[in-house]
Amino acid sequence: MVDKTNTLPPRQRSNRSTQPTSKSKKKKKRSSLRILFTIILSVFLLAGAAIGYVYVQMSGALDKITLGTGDVAEAVQGSITDTGKPIAIALLGIDQRPKGVRGGGKNTDVMMVVTLHPKTKKIVAVTMPRDAYVQVDHYRDRKANGYYAAFYNNAKGKGMSADGAELEAMKDIRKMLGDLYGIKIDHVATINFQGFMDVVDALGGVEVDVQMRMLYNDTYDGTDINLQPGIRTLNGEEALGYVRYRQSKNGKNMTTDMDRNRRQGEVVGAMFDKVLTINGMTKIGSIFDAAGKSVKTDMSEKEIKALIKKYYNIKRSDITFLTVDGSWKSPYIYLHQDSLAKARQQLQSNMAE
Repeated sequence: MVDKTNTLPPRQRSNRSTQPTSKSKKKKKRSSLRILFTIILSVFLLAGAAIGYVYVQMSGALDKITLGTGDVAEAVQGSITDTGKPIAIALLGIDQRPKGVRGGGKNTDVMMVVTLHPKTKKIVAVTMPRDAYVQVDHYRDRKANGYYAAFYNNAKGKGMSADGAELEAMKDIRKMLGDLYGIKIDHVATINFQGFMDVVDALGGVEVDVQMRMLYNDTYDGTDINLQPGIRTLNGEEALGYVRYRQSKNGKNMTTDMDRNRRQGEVVGAMFDKVLTINGMTKIGSIFDAAGKSVKTDMSEKEIKALIKKYYNIKRSDITFLTVDGSWKSPYIYLHQDSLAKARQQLQSNMAE
């Protein structure tokens, strides 16, 4: 006898079609849309986290970079946060080195004026020879690179604090370079030698085309330049030597101040390119950390953030580099008026609203 208590009833054949119904199609569609939405949301969250990380890193550095607080800082801000207004900034490379290393005090080895247009996103950058002859009222004649130090020392002599003297020197250099180029310069930013090297190192080096054998050393100030010709990726110390090189110790492979200015533009352009790579973006924190130790500016934190927000995606192709040429007659380089006129025209044109 067969026990039927555990016998299952025969399976009934379904009359339903094996094709998915419109209801199941809708479910699948909603599921696909949810997956797509989740992916997009994840991308935005990751991007937001990256931007948030950058702003956290940046905010910490800005406390060290910006000079003055309250009324002192407010006195020199306003232009960058005004929507649609072109701006002009003077960038100065200060010959100021770590303690124990002799150098040029606050002499400016690099003097670059840049104009930035918020609508076209174009930048014009003009450099001038550090030995250029420039006259300033109430100051004795000197090379252009000596004025920032003179302005600073004059302010210190009036009893100003170090930060106050820096702001006063920046105000005076804005007027000096503004008068030279026929534009209103809104702000100044300085970076010393150590800061330049640290930023290049934070980027992982910069690639340049070394045109000649560069060999020079000076035990007095610690200069040690030893570069072979060709496409090279330079670290911070090598990049500094590259932009500062004049001639070898034996008097061969001589270059001019105008050559130095061209190399300065080349390195700045290479740094722009490097920052905009994915690899460069991952190093933003290190770059801000390096800059925070050695950069000083009369811009407020609000203005620096606005500047980065407006121009963060600038490429090298958006920048026009110009050098004001001149002729050497010891102890000065006398600027060529046609070259100066071209620089003025380019800067003024990019400032037009």
